[in-house]
Amino acid sequence: MIQLLDLLRIFQIIIVALGSVITYLGFRAYRKRQNKGMLFISLGFTLITGGSLIAGVLFEFLGYSLLQVEVTAALATSMGFSLLVYSIYRKKS
Repeated sequence: MIQLLDLLRIFQIIIVALGSVITYLGFRAYRKRQNKGMLFISLGFTLITGGSLIAGVLFEFLGYSLLQVEVTAALATSMGFSLLVYSIYRKKS
């Protein structure tokens, strides 16, 4: 039977993989069109994905508790979503 911690690891890997693809596509769209909104979308997903990656490293290799790494991931996720909201509502220049 699969343990909950193993399930969490699987989902974290999926989040990092999909987030990396979205980040890459957003950055590629920014370079192609020079649209700053796409740059902020890419940066937002970089923070969201990076928070998940950093949380995994802190837990698996550096011995931080699950609560500590989830707070770290939540901080990065909230910052990433802030950039996504900014990319939607910013004034076009």
